[in-house]
Amino acid sequence: MADMKKLKSVIDTIHLLIEIDDDNINGNTALQEYMRKREIQAFLKDLHHYAISPYRDGYCTKVADDSKPGKRRLIIAKTELELYKKLFEWYGGSHIDNVTVNEMYFMWLDHRKAIGTEENTIVRDEQHYKRYYENTEFFDRKLTSIKRVELKEFCCKVIKGETTRHHGRIPAVIRPITNKEWGSIKNILNGIWDLAVELEYLPTNPLRGMKFPRNIFRIPEKKAKEVQVYNTEEQQALIQWCMEKYQETKDSAYLIPPFSFEVGTRVGETCSLQWQDVDGRRLTIRRSEFKDRRTSEVMVQGHTKTYHDRIVPISIRAVEILDILRENSVSPTDWIFIRDGKRITGRQANYVLEKYAKDTGQAVKSSHKLRKTCGSRLHAKGLSPKQCADYLGNTPEVFLRNYCFDTATDDELLALLDA
Repeated sequence: MADMKKLKSVIDTIHLLIEIDDDNINGNTALQEYMRKREIQAFLKDLHHYAISPYRDGYCTKVADDSKPGKRRLIIAKTELELYKKLFEWYGGSHIDNVTVNEMYFMWLDHRKAIGTEENTIVRDEQHYKRYYENTEFFDRKLTSIKRVELKEFCCKVIKGETTRHHGRIPAVIRPITNKEWGSIKNILNGIWDLAVELEYLPTNPLRGMKFPRNIFRIPEKKAKEVQVYNTEEQQALIQWCMEKYQETKDSAYLIPPFSFEVGTRVGETCSLQWQDVDGRRLTIRRSEFKDRRTSEVMVQGHTKTYHDRIVPISIRAVEILDILRENSVSPTDWIFIRDGKRITGRQANYVLEKYAKDTGQAVKSSHKLRKTCGSRLHAKGLSPKQCADYLGNTPEVFLRNYCFDTATDDELLALLDA
Protein backbone atom coordinates (compact mmCIF):
# COMPACT_ATOMS: atom_id res chain seq x y z
CA MET A 1 0.00 0.00 0.00
CA ALA A 2 1.45 3.24 -1.12
CA ASP A 3 0.79 5.39 1.97
CA MET A 4 0.10 3.53 5.20
CA LYS A 5 -0.72 6.59 7.33
CA LYS A 6 -3.16 7.80 4.68
CA LEU A 7 -4.82 4.38 4.68
CA LYS A 8 -5.31 4.56 8.43
CA SER A 9 -6.84 8.02 8.08
CA VAL A 10 -9.22 6.71 5.41
CA ILE A 11 -10.23 3.73 7.54
CA ASP A 12 -10.78 5.79 10.69
CA THR A 13 -12.84 8.42 8.85
CA ILE A 14 -15.05 5.90 7.05
CA HIS A 15 -15.53 4.03 10.31
CA LEU A 16 -16.75 7.23 11.93
CA LEU A 17 -19.08 8.03 9.03
CA ILE A 18 -20.64 4.59 9.03
CA GLU A 19 -21.19 4.57 12.79
CA ILE A 20 -23.02 7.95 12.84
CA ASP A 21 -26.50 7.51 14.20
CA ASP A 22 -29.27 8.78 11.90
CA ASP A 23 -30.83 10.73 14.74
CA ASN A 24 -27.68 12.78 15.17
CA ILE A 25 -28.04 14.40 11.74
CA ASN A 26 -30.83 16.93 11.31
CA GLY A 27 -32.82 16.48 8.13
CA ASN A 28 -34.30 13.60 6.25
CA THR A 29 -32.67 10.20 5.81
CA ALA A 30 -32.26 10.67 2.06
CA LEU A 31 -30.07 13.73 2.66
CA GLN A 32 -28.19 11.86 5.38
CA GLU A 33 -27.43 8.92 3.05
CA TYR A 34 -26.37 11.29 0.29
CA MET A 35 -23.94 13.03 2.65
CA ARG A 36 -22.49 9.73 3.78
CA LYS A 37 -22.01 8.47 0.23
CA ARG A 38 -20.28 11.67 -0.86
CA GLU A 39 -17.90 11.61 2.09
CA ILE A 40 -17.10 7.94 1.73
CA GLN A 41 -16.56 8.34 -2.02
CA ALA A 42 -14.05 11.09 -1.37
CA PHE A 43 -12.06 8.96 1.03
CA LEU A 44 -12.29 5.75 -1.00
CA LYS A 45 -11.12 7.25 -4.28
CA ASP A 46 -7.42 6.71 -3.48
CA LEU A 47 -8.00 3.10 -2.41
CA HIS A 48 -10.67 1.75 -4.73
CA HIS A 49 -10.11 2.08 -8.49
CA TYR A 50 -13.02 0.03 -9.87
CA ALA A 51 -16.37 1.38 -11.02
CA ILE A 52 -19.53 0.96 -8.93
CA SER A 53 -22.44 -0.03 -11.15
CA PRO A 54 -26.14 -0.99 -10.89
CA TYR A 55 -26.47 -4.76 -10.73
CA ARG A 56 -29.81 -6.58 -10.81
CA ASP A 57 -31.71 -5.15 -7.82
CA GLY A 58 -28.67 -3.51 -6.24
CA TYR A 59 -25.07 -2.45 -6.90
CA CYS A 60 -21.76 -4.15 -7.57
CA THR A 61 -18.05 -3.49 -7.95
CA LYS A 62 -14.81 -5.45 -8.17
CA VAL A 63 -11.74 -5.64 -5.98
CA ALA A 64 -8.33 -7.18 -6.64
CA ASP A 65 -8.09 -10.73 -5.27
CA ASP A 66 -5.25 -13.01 -6.34
CA SER A 67 -7.10 -16.05 -4.97
CA LYS A 68 -9.74 -15.81 -7.73
CA PRO A 69 -9.18 -17.19 -11.27
CA GLY A 70 -9.43 -13.76 -12.86
CA LYS A 71 -7.68 -12.11 -9.89
CA ARG A 72 -10.88 -10.10 -9.29
CA ARG A 73 -13.65 -10.55 -6.71
CA LEU A 74 -17.21 -9.32 -7.32
CA ILE A 75 -18.84 -7.52 -4.39
CA ILE A 76 -22.65 -7.10 -4.43
CA ALA A 77 -25.01 -5.17 -2.14
CA LYS A 78 -28.63 -4.03 -2.19
CA THR A 79 -27.80 -0.36 -1.69
CA GLU A 80 -24.85 1.86 -2.54
CA LEU A 81 -24.21 2.64 1.11
CA GLU A 82 -24.20 -1.04 1.97
CA LEU A 83 -21.70 -1.60 -0.83
CA TYR A 84 -19.47 1.11 0.62
CA LYS A 85 -19.64 -0.61 3.99
CA LYS A 86 -18.49 -3.87 2.40
CA LEU A 87 -15.63 -2.07 0.67
CA PHE A 88 -14.71 -0.53 3.97
CA GLU A 89 -14.49 -3.98 5.53
CA TRP A 90 -12.61 -5.38 2.51
CA TYR A 91 -9.88 -2.76 2.78
CA GLY A 92 -9.31 -3.71 6.40
CA GLY A 93 -11.24 -0.96 8.08
CA SER A 94 -13.64 -2.85 10.29
CA HIS A 95 -11.21 -2.29 13.16
CA ILE A 96 -7.51 -2.69 13.82
CA ASP A 97 -8.36 -5.26 16.50
CA ASN A 98 -9.26 -7.62 13.65
CA VAL A 99 -5.89 -7.38 11.89
CA THR A 100 -3.76 -10.51 12.37
CA VAL A 101 0.01 -10.65 12.58
CA ASN A 102 -0.01 -12.41 9.21
CA GLU A 103 -2.03 -9.60 7.59
CA MET A 104 0.28 -7.04 9.13
CA TYR A 105 3.25 -8.88 7.67
CA PHE A 106 1.91 -8.45 4.15
CA MET A 107 1.14 -4.79 4.85
CA TRP A 108 4.74 -4.39 6.01
CA LEU A 109 6.00 -6.16 2.89
CA ASP A 110 3.98 -3.81 0.65
CA HIS A 111 5.31 -0.87 2.64
CA ARG A 112 8.89 -2.07 2.14
CA LYS A 113 8.37 -2.24 -1.60
CA ALA A 114 6.74 1.20 -1.66
CA ILE A 115 9.66 2.92 0.06
CA GLY A 116 12.24 1.33 -2.24
CA THR A 117 13.78 -1.46 -0.17
CA GLU A 118 16.22 -3.51 -2.26
CA GLU A 119 14.57 -6.45 -4.01
CA ASN A 120 17.12 -8.95 -2.71
CA THR A 121 16.39 -7.87 0.85
CA ILE A 122 12.67 -8.40 0.27
CA VAL A 123 13.32 -11.85 -1.22
CA ARG A 124 15.41 -12.78 1.83
CA ASP A 125 12.58 -11.66 4.15
CA GLU A 126 10.09 -13.73 2.15
CA GLN A 127 12.34 -16.78 2.51
CA HIS A 128 12.64 -16.25 6.26
CA TYR A 129 8.86 -15.84 6.55
CA LYS A 130 8.23 -19.17 4.82
CA ARG A 131 10.87 -20.95 6.86
CA TYR A 132 10.08 -19.65 10.35
CA TYR A 133 6.67 -17.93 10.48
CA GLU A 134 4.26 -19.10 7.77
CA ASN A 135 1.25 -21.12 9.01
CA THR A 136 2.15 -20.70 12.68
CA GLU A 137 -0.73 -20.22 15.11
CA PHE A 138 0.95 -17.08 16.42
CA PHE A 139 0.75 -15.34 13.02
CA ASP A 140 -3.00 -16.07 12.86
CA ARG A 141 -3.60 -14.18 16.10
CA LYS A 142 -4.91 -10.62 16.30
CA LEU A 143 -1.96 -8.26 16.56
CA THR A 144 -3.36 -6.05 19.31
CA SER A 145 -4.32 -9.04 21.47
CA ILE A 146 -0.74 -10.21 21.87
CA LYS A 147 0.93 -9.39 25.17
CA ARG A 148 4.65 -8.76 25.52
CA VAL A 149 5.21 -12.00 27.38
CA GLU A 150 3.45 -13.95 24.61
CA LEU A 151 5.61 -12.31 21.95
CA LYS A 152 8.72 -13.24 23.93
CA GLU A 153 7.57 -16.86 24.31
CA PHE A 154 6.99 -17.10 20.54
CA CYS A 155 10.43 -15.62 19.84
CA CYS A 156 11.96 -18.26 22.10
CA LYS A 157 10.18 -20.97 20.12
CA VAL A 158 11.64 -19.57 16.90
CA ILE A 159 15.12 -19.42 18.42
CA LYS A 160 14.85 -23.02 19.67
CA GLY A 161 13.90 -24.15 16.15
CA GLU A 162 10.36 -25.22 17.03
CA THR A 163 8.80 -23.22 14.17
CA THR A 164 11.44 -24.01 11.53
CA ARG A 165 10.16 -25.57 8.32
CA HIS A 166 12.19 -26.99 5.44
CA HIS A 167 10.24 -26.95 2.18
CA GLY A 168 7.08 -26.72 4.26
CA ARG A 169 7.94 -29.72 6.45
CA ILE A 170 9.16 -30.08 10.02
CA PRO A 171 12.81 -31.25 9.90
CA ALA A 172 13.67 -34.59 11.47
CA VAL A 173 16.02 -32.92 13.93
CA ILE A 174 14.99 -29.65 15.59
CA ARG A 175 17.98 -27.36 15.49
CA PRO A 176 18.16 -24.04 17.38
CA ILE A 177 19.39 -20.99 15.50
CA THR A 178 22.45 -18.93 16.34
CA ASN A 179 22.37 -15.43 17.76
CA LYS A 180 23.64 -14.12 14.41
CA GLU A 181 20.83 -15.90 12.52
CA TRP A 182 18.26 -14.51 14.96
CA GLY A 183 19.49 -10.99 14.24
CA SER A 184 18.36 -11.42 10.64
CA ILE A 185 15.21 -13.47 11.29
CA LYS A 186 13.71 -11.11 13.89
CA ASN A 187 13.83 -8.29 11.33
CA ILE A 188 10.38 -9.40 10.18
CA LEU A 189 8.84 -9.22 13.65
CA ASN A 190 10.47 -5.86 14.32
CA GLY A 191 9.18 -4.59 10.99
CA ILE A 192 5.60 -5.69 11.74
CA TRP A 193 5.48 -4.06 15.18
CA ASP A 194 7.38 -0.95 14.02
CA LEU A 195 4.80 -0.43 11.28
CA ALA A 196 1.98 -0.85 13.78
CA VAL A 197 3.59 1.90 15.85
CA GLU A 198 3.99 4.16 12.79
CA LEU A 199 0.31 3.66 11.99
CA GLU A 200 -0.48 4.56 15.60
CA TYR A 201 -2.10 1.18 16.20
CA LEU A 202 0.29 0.52 19.08
CA PRO A 203 2.23 2.94 21.31
CA THR A 204 5.55 1.03 21.28
CA ASN A 205 7.28 -1.98 19.78
CA PRO A 206 7.66 -4.49 22.66
CA LEU A 207 10.36 -6.41 20.78
CA ARG A 208 12.82 -3.52 20.93
CA GLY A 209 15.25 -4.17 23.76
CA MET A 210 13.79 -7.59 24.51
CA LYS A 211 16.37 -9.98 25.99
CA PHE A 212 16.49 -13.75 25.57
CA PRO A 213 18.29 -16.49 27.54
CA ARG A 214 21.70 -17.08 26.01
CA ASN A 215 21.50 -20.83 26.54
CA ILE A 216 18.65 -21.31 24.03
CA PHE A 217 20.79 -20.14 21.09
CA ARG A 218 22.84 -22.65 19.20
CA ILE A 219 26.52 -21.91 19.64
CA PRO A 220 28.22 -22.07 16.22
CA GLU A 221 31.31 -24.20 15.96
CA LYS A 222 34.37 -22.02 16.17
CA LYS A 223 36.35 -22.50 13.00
CA ALA A 224 40.06 -23.04 13.37
CA LYS A 225 42.34 -20.45 11.80
CA GLU A 226 43.41 -23.13 9.29
CA VAL A 227 40.04 -22.83 7.53
CA GLN A 228 39.63 -19.07 8.01
CA VAL A 229 42.81 -17.80 6.36
CA TYR A 230 45.82 -18.85 4.30
CA ASN A 231 48.99 -19.12 6.36
CA THR A 232 52.25 -17.77 4.97
CA GLU A 233 53.23 -21.05 3.27
CA GLU A 234 49.77 -21.49 1.77
CA GLN A 235 49.83 -17.93 0.46
CA GLN A 236 53.15 -18.46 -1.30
CA ALA A 237 52.02 -21.78 -2.78
CA LEU A 238 48.75 -20.34 -4.11
CA ILE A 239 50.45 -17.26 -5.56
CA GLN A 240 53.06 -19.39 -7.32
CA TRP A 241 50.38 -21.69 -8.77
CA CYS A 242 48.31 -18.72 -9.97
CA MET A 243 51.26 -17.02 -11.63
CA GLU A 244 52.22 -20.22 -13.44
CA LYS A 245 48.64 -20.71 -14.63
CA TYR A 246 48.51 -17.13 -15.83
CA GLN A 247 51.72 -17.56 -17.82
CA GLU A 248 50.21 -20.66 -19.47
CA THR A 249 46.78 -19.24 -20.25
CA LYS A 250 46.94 -15.43 -19.97
CA ASP A 251 43.57 -15.78 -18.20
CA SER A 252 43.35 -12.79 -15.85
CA ALA A 253 41.12 -14.77 -13.45
CA TYR A 254 44.29 -16.44 -12.17
CA LEU A 255 45.62 -13.07 -10.98
CA ILE A 256 42.59 -12.35 -8.80
CA PRO A 257 43.84 -14.39 -5.77
CA PRO A 258 47.31 -12.74 -5.67
CA PHE A 259 45.67 -9.32 -6.13
CA SER A 260 43.10 -10.04 -3.41
CA PHE A 261 45.83 -10.97 -0.93
CA GLU A 262 47.10 -7.40 -1.37
CA VAL A 263 43.95 -5.26 -1.52
CA GLY A 264 41.41 -7.31 0.49
CA THR A 265 38.44 -6.35 -1.66
CA ARG A 266 35.26 -8.42 -1.65
CA VAL A 267 35.22 -10.67 -4.71
CA GLY A 268 32.26 -8.75 -6.14
CA GLU A 269 34.23 -5.51 -5.75
CA THR A 270 37.34 -7.03 -7.32
CA CYS A 271 35.45 -8.23 -10.38
CA SER A 272 33.79 -4.82 -10.75
CA LEU A 273 37.02 -2.80 -10.84
CA GLN A 274 37.69 -0.63 -13.87
CA TRP A 275 40.89 1.02 -15.04
CA GLN A 276 39.49 4.42 -14.17
CA ASP A 277 39.53 3.31 -10.52
CA VAL A 278 43.34 3.13 -10.52
CA ASP A 279 45.36 6.28 -9.91
CA GLY A 280 49.00 5.40 -9.38
CA ARG A 281 49.14 3.66 -6.04
CA ARG A 282 45.61 4.57 -5.04
CA LEU A 283 42.55 2.45 -5.75
CA THR A 284 38.95 3.66 -5.57
CA ILE A 285 36.43 0.93 -4.77
CA ARG A 286 33.01 2.17 -5.83
CA ARG A 287 31.14 -0.77 -7.39
CA SER A 288 30.16 -4.32 -6.54
CA GLU A 289 28.66 -7.35 -8.19
CA PHE A 290 25.01 -8.10 -7.56
CA LYS A 291 22.98 -11.26 -8.10
CA ASP A 292 19.22 -10.93 -8.36
CA ARG A 293 17.72 -13.53 -6.02
CA ARG A 294 14.59 -13.87 -8.14
CA THR A 295 16.12 -14.10 -11.62
CA SER A 296 19.70 -15.20 -10.74
CA GLU A 297 20.93 -12.48 -13.13
CA VAL A 298 24.41 -11.20 -12.26
CA MET A 299 25.10 -7.51 -12.77
CA VAL A 300 27.23 -4.67 -11.45
CA GLN A 301 25.69 -2.04 -9.18
CA GLY A 302 27.11 1.42 -8.73
CA HIS A 303 27.88 1.15 -5.03
CA THR A 304 29.69 -1.09 -2.57
CA LYS A 305 28.02 -3.31 0.01
CA THR A 306 28.21 -0.48 2.56
CA TYR A 307 27.14 2.21 0.07
CA HIS A 308 30.41 4.05 0.71
CA ASP A 309 33.32 4.43 -1.72
CA ARG A 310 36.76 3.48 -0.41
CA ILE A 311 39.98 5.08 -1.58
CA VAL A 312 42.90 2.95 -0.42
CA PRO A 313 46.65 2.90 -1.04
CA ILE A 314 47.88 -0.31 -2.66
CA SER A 315 51.13 -2.19 -2.27
CA ILE A 316 53.83 -2.30 -4.92
CA ARG A 317 52.94 -5.97 -5.47
CA ALA A 318 49.36 -4.99 -6.34
CA VAL A 319 50.69 -2.35 -8.74
CA GLU A 320 52.90 -4.97 -10.42
CA ILE A 321 49.89 -7.25 -10.97
CA LEU A 322 47.96 -4.35 -12.54
CA ASP A 323 50.95 -3.61 -14.79
CA ILE A 324 50.97 -7.23 -15.97
CA LEU A 325 47.27 -7.08 -16.77
CA ARG A 326 47.62 -3.77 -18.58
CA GLU A 327 50.55 -4.98 -20.69
CA ASN A 328 48.82 -8.21 -21.70
CA SER A 329 45.37 -6.78 -22.37
CA VAL A 330 44.36 -7.82 -25.90
CA SER A 331 40.96 -6.15 -26.15
CA PRO A 332 39.91 -2.62 -25.23
CA THR A 333 37.64 -2.72 -22.16
CA ASP A 334 36.91 -0.73 -19.01
CA TRP A 335 37.10 -3.81 -16.80
CA ILE A 336 40.41 -4.82 -15.24
CA PHE A 337 39.73 -8.56 -14.96
CA ILE A 338 38.40 -9.91 -18.24
CA ARG A 339 38.12 -13.14 -20.19
CA ASP A 340 37.40 -13.12 -23.91
CA GLY A 341 36.61 -9.42 -23.69
CA LYS A 342 33.98 -9.90 -20.98
CA ARG A 343 34.10 -9.06 -17.29
CA ILE A 344 35.05 -11.99 -15.06
CA THR A 345 32.34 -12.75 -12.50
CA GLY A 346 32.72 -13.59 -8.83
CA ARG A 347 31.69 -17.17 -9.56
CA GLN A 348 34.46 -17.52 -12.12
CA ALA A 349 36.94 -16.07 -9.64
CA ASN A 350 35.93 -18.63 -7.00
CA TYR A 351 36.29 -21.41 -9.56
CA VAL A 352 40.02 -20.63 -9.70
CA LEU A 353 40.28 -21.48 -5.99
CA GLU A 354 38.23 -24.63 -6.50
CA LYS A 355 40.55 -25.71 -9.30
CA TYR A 356 43.59 -25.02 -7.14
CA ALA A 357 42.17 -27.14 -4.31
CA LYS A 358 41.44 -29.98 -6.73
CA ASP A 359 44.90 -29.84 -8.32
CA THR A 360 46.68 -29.81 -4.95
CA GLY A 361 44.37 -32.15 -3.02
CA GLN A 362 43.44 -29.50 -0.45
CA ALA A 363 40.15 -28.32 1.00
CA VAL A 364 38.53 -25.41 -0.86
CA LYS A 365 38.93 -21.98 0.69
CA SER A 366 36.61 -19.35 -0.76
CA SER A 367 37.54 -15.91 -2.04
CA HIS A 368 36.39 -14.45 1.27
CA LYS A 369 39.34 -16.19 2.94
CA LEU A 370 41.63 -14.13 0.70
CA ARG A 371 40.01 -11.02 2.14
CA LYS A 372 40.41 -12.29 5.72
CA THR A 373 44.02 -13.14 5.03
CA CYS A 374 44.67 -9.63 3.75
CA GLY A 375 43.14 -8.09 6.87
CA SER A 376 45.14 -10.41 9.14
CA ARG A 377 48.36 -9.54 7.34
CA LEU A 378 47.69 -5.81 7.63
CA HIS A 379 47.17 -6.15 11.37
CA ALA A 380 50.32 -8.25 11.73
CA LYS A 381 52.26 -5.51 9.94
CA GLY A 382 51.28 -3.04 12.63
CA LEU A 383 48.18 -1.30 11.25
CA SER A 384 45.62 -0.44 13.92
CA PRO A 385 42.19 -2.11 13.94
CA LYS A 386 40.72 1.21 12.73
CA GLN A 387 43.15 1.37 9.81
CA CYS A 388 42.50 -2.26 8.90
CA ALA A 389 38.73 -1.77 9.11
CA ASP A 390 38.86 1.34 6.91
CA TYR A 391 40.97 -0.55 4.37
CA LEU A 392 38.53 -3.46 4.18
CA GLY A 393 35.38 -1.37 4.43
CA ASN A 394 33.95 -2.48 7.78
CA THR A 395 34.10 -1.43 11.43
CA PRO A 396 36.91 -2.08 13.95
CA GLU A 397 34.56 -4.32 15.96
CA VAL A 398 33.69 -6.44 12.92
CA PHE A 399 37.33 -6.53 11.84
CA LEU A 400 38.58 -7.80 15.20
CA ARG A 401 35.80 -10.40 15.42
CA ASN A 402 35.81 -11.74 11.85
CA TYR A 403 38.92 -10.62 9.99
CA CYS A 404 41.82 -10.75 12.42
CA PHE A 405 43.64 -14.10 12.53
CA ASP A 406 47.17 -15.34 13.02
CA THR A 407 48.59 -16.34 9.62
CA ALA A 408 51.88 -17.71 10.95
CA THR A 409 52.69 -21.38 10.54
CA ASP A 410 53.31 -23.59 13.59
CA ASP A 411 57.04 -23.50 12.92
CA GLU A 412 57.01 -19.71 12.80
CA LEU A 413 55.11 -19.55 16.10
CA LEU A 414 57.54 -21.96 17.75
CA ALA A 415 60.44 -19.85 16.51
CA LEU A 416 58.89 -16.79 18.13
CA LEU A 417 58.35 -18.66 21.40
CA ASP A 418 61.94 -19.90 21.42
CA ALA A 419 63.48 -16.53 20.57
